[in-house]
Amino acid sequence: VACAEEDGYLTFYDYENGTVLASRQITDSDVNCVQFHPDGKRYITGDDDGNVRLWDHPAHTERYSVPVKKPGVECLVFNGTGDLFALCDRTTEIQIRDTETGTVRLNLDGHQGRNTGLAFSPDNSLFASSSRDGTARIWDLDTGATVQVLEGHISAVWALRFSPDGTHLATGGSDLTVRVWNTESWQTERIYRGHQRQVDALAYSPDGRILSSGDDAGT
Repeated sequence: VACAEEDGYLTFYDYENGTVLASRQITDSDVNCVQFHPDGKRYITGDDDGNVRLWDHPAHTERYSVPVKKPGVECLVFNGTGDLFALCDRTTEIQIRDTETGTVRLNLDGHQGRNTGLAFSPDNSLFASSSRDGTARIWDLDTGATVQVLEGHISAVWALRFSPDGTHLATGGSDLTVRVWNTESWQTERIYRGHQRQVDALAYSPDGRILSSGDDAGT
């Protein structure tokens, strides 16, 4: 498990017993996000200076560093095959980049507020983004066109996650709800309530039968 820290450090923990395997400073600014490649042999980081870096694991050697347009890489995510990754910074723009070279494949810009969450569909045909503008957007990964704008949350949407089979998309927001959308009709199928603070984390079990949600109160 890799943990990004505010002092420019990355710390790696043993998944089973929680012991620290390595801790190293990679920048003088805050590290905002870190994501392992699906093959487990690489990982990517985004920092407050606006740099995205790809690293080898466990050697921790830097393969490349690319700057984004504005400081503050907020979110990073690989697609299922690991040949692409997406990032957002402190603007409304999303970039889809080639993992091997770091070059931009697509620029996606349509939200009216800063982006908060990113997700590739399991079949890598669609891409989803959430925003402070209260919507989630679905994008075609071949063309970069908007497929659907999901409206239903009454304030910022902070998290989203595709189900493992790709038939549903879950979103969570400042309105304290979790919505589950059908990815064929893009209609809301279920709304879950119970949180007392904004919902900012979502995860499906591998079989897709359980959806977990977390909020910024720690529940």
